[in-house]
Amino acid sequence: MDRRYELTLPGGFRLPVTLCVEEYTFYDGEMMTLEPDAAEAALSEEGMAQNLVNVRYYMQNAAALRAGLEKSGAVCFGGFAPYVWARAPEKSGGEKWCETLLNEARVAATPGGGFGKNGKKYVRFSAFCPRETIVNALENIAKTM
Repeated sequence: MDRRYELTLPGGFRLPVTLCVEEYTFYDGEMMTLEPDAAEAALSEEGMAQNLVNVRYYMQNAAALRAGLEKSGAVCFGGFAPYVWARAPEKSGGEKWCETLLNEARVAATPGGGFGKNGKKYVRFSAFCPRETIVNALENIAKTM
Protein backbone atom coordinates (compact mmCIF):
# COMPACT_ATOMS: atom_id res chain seq x y z
CA MET A 1 0.00 0.00 0.00
CA ASP A 2 1.30 3.46 -0.82
CA ARG A 3 2.03 5.84 2.03
CA ARG A 4 1.51 9.52 1.36
CA TYR A 5 3.23 12.28 3.29
CA GLU A 6 3.48 16.02 2.86
CA LEU A 7 6.66 17.97 3.55
CA THR A 8 6.54 21.69 4.29
CA LEU A 9 9.27 23.57 2.47
CA PRO A 10 10.57 27.07 3.21
CA GLY A 11 8.02 29.65 2.18
CA GLY A 12 5.16 27.38 3.24
CA PHE A 13 5.13 25.33 0.05
CA ARG A 14 3.97 21.77 0.50
CA LEU A 15 5.53 18.86 -1.33
CA PRO A 16 3.51 15.63 -1.54
CA VAL A 17 5.57 12.46 -1.22
CA THR A 18 4.41 8.91 -1.93
CA LEU A 19 6.26 5.90 -0.55
CA CYS A 20 5.40 2.55 -2.08
CA VAL A 21 5.69 -0.74 -0.24
CA GLU A 22 5.63 -4.20 -1.75
CA GLU A 23 3.43 -5.85 0.88
CA TYR A 24 -0.19 -5.12 1.62
CA THR A 25 -1.85 -5.45 5.00
CA PHE A 26 -4.92 -7.66 5.18
CA TYR A 27 -7.53 -7.82 7.91
CA ASP A 28 -10.06 -10.64 7.87
CA GLY A 29 -9.03 -11.46 4.32
CA GLU A 30 -9.63 -7.92 3.00
CA MET A 31 -7.01 -5.36 2.07
CA MET A 32 -6.89 -2.42 4.47
CA THR A 33 -8.19 0.74 2.84
CA LEU A 34 -7.85 3.25 5.67
CA GLU A 35 -5.97 5.86 3.66
CA PRO A 36 -8.27 5.87 0.61
CA ASP A 37 -11.28 5.86 2.94
CA ALA A 38 -9.83 8.80 4.89
CA ALA A 39 -9.16 10.72 1.68
CA GLU A 40 -12.69 10.07 0.44
CA ALA A 41 -14.13 11.26 3.77
CA ALA A 42 -11.95 14.39 3.82
CA LEU A 43 -13.02 15.33 0.30
CA SER A 44 -16.72 14.71 0.89
CA GLU A 45 -19.06 17.68 1.40
CA GLU A 46 -19.12 17.03 5.16
CA GLY A 47 -15.35 16.57 5.28
CA MET A 48 -14.71 19.79 3.38
CA ALA A 49 -17.03 21.67 5.76
CA GLN A 50 -15.12 20.30 8.75
CA ASN A 51 -11.80 21.18 7.13
CA LEU A 52 -13.01 24.77 6.75
CA VAL A 53 -13.93 24.87 10.45
CA ASN A 54 -10.43 23.63 11.30
CA VAL A 55 -8.72 26.14 9.00
CA ARG A 56 -10.69 29.01 10.54
CA TYR A 57 -9.82 27.84 14.05
CA TYR A 58 -6.08 27.71 13.38
CA MET A 59 -6.12 31.01 11.51
CA GLN A 60 -7.81 32.62 14.51
CA ASN A 61 -5.06 31.09 16.65
CA ALA A 62 -2.44 32.64 14.34
CA ALA A 63 -4.08 36.07 14.60
CA ALA A 64 -4.20 35.81 18.41
CA LEU A 65 -0.61 34.59 18.49
CA ARG A 66 0.63 37.49 16.36
CA ALA A 67 -1.35 40.07 18.36
CA GLY A 68 -0.03 38.69 21.65
CA LEU A 69 3.58 38.59 20.48
CA GLU A 70 3.32 42.17 19.19
CA LYS A 71 1.79 43.26 22.51
CA SER A 72 4.89 41.82 24.19
CA GLY A 73 7.10 43.89 21.90
CA ALA A 74 7.99 41.38 19.19
CA VAL A 75 8.15 42.44 15.55
CA CYS A 76 6.04 39.87 13.71
CA PHE A 77 5.44 38.75 10.16
CA GLY A 78 2.84 36.40 8.76
CA GLY A 79 -0.21 35.09 10.49
CA PHE A 80 -1.85 34.57 7.12
CA ALA A 81 -0.98 30.90 7.47
CA PRO A 82 -1.04 28.94 10.72
CA TYR A 83 2.50 30.17 11.44
CA VAL A 84 3.77 33.47 12.78
CA TRP A 85 7.33 34.66 12.35
CA ALA A 86 8.93 36.98 14.90
CA ARG A 87 12.27 38.77 14.79
CA ALA A 88 14.47 37.63 17.65
CA PRO A 89 15.55 40.28 20.15
CA GLU A 90 18.72 42.10 19.07
CA LYS A 91 20.79 40.55 21.86
CA SER A 92 20.08 37.04 20.59
CA GLY A 93 19.54 35.23 17.33
CA GLY A 94 16.73 32.83 16.55
CA GLU A 95 18.41 29.80 18.14
CA LYS A 96 19.27 31.62 21.37
CA TRP A 97 15.76 33.05 21.64
CA CYS A 98 14.27 29.59 21.10
CA GLU A 99 16.41 28.28 23.97
CA THR A 100 15.22 31.13 26.19
CA LEU A 101 11.60 30.54 25.22
CA LEU A 102 11.91 26.83 25.96
CA ASN A 103 13.82 27.15 29.25
CA GLU A 104 12.15 30.23 30.71
CA ALA A 105 8.71 30.44 29.10
CA ARG A 106 8.23 26.70 28.51
CA VAL A 107 7.29 27.48 24.89
CA ALA A 108 8.64 25.51 21.93
CA ALA A 109 9.33 27.45 18.72
CA THR A 110 11.39 26.77 15.60
CA PRO A 111 14.61 28.70 14.96
CA GLY A 112 14.39 30.46 11.62
CA GLY A 113 17.91 29.36 10.66
CA GLY A 114 16.47 25.95 9.84
CA PHE A 115 14.76 27.60 6.87
CA GLY A 116 17.95 29.11 5.45
CA LYS A 117 20.62 31.67 6.29
CA ASN A 118 18.20 34.60 6.03
CA GLY A 119 16.10 33.14 8.83
CA LYS A 120 18.80 33.18 11.52
CA LYS A 121 17.41 36.29 13.22
CA TYR A 122 13.85 34.94 13.30
CA VAL A 123 11.70 32.38 15.08
CA ARG A 124 8.64 30.58 13.72
CA PHE A 125 5.69 29.93 16.01
CA SER A 126 2.98 27.41 15.13
CA ALA A 127 -0.73 28.02 15.69
CA PHE A 128 -1.54 24.29 15.36
CA CYS A 129 -2.64 23.81 18.96
CA PRO A 130 -5.62 24.42 21.22
CA ARG A 131 -6.45 28.09 21.85
CA GLU A 132 -5.74 27.67 25.56
CA THR A 133 -2.17 26.69 24.70
CA ILE A 134 -1.75 29.95 22.73
CA VAL A 135 -3.08 32.00 25.66
CA ASN A 136 -0.78 30.26 28.16
CA ALA A 137 2.23 30.54 25.85
CA LEU A 138 1.67 34.27 25.35
CA GLU A 139 1.44 34.83 29.11
CA ASN A 140 4.72 32.99 29.61
CA ILE A 141 6.45 34.78 26.71
CA ALA A 142 5.39 38.18 28.06
CA LYS A 143 7.19 37.38 31.33
CA THR A 144 10.47 36.80 29.47
CA MET A 145 10.41 39.88 27.23
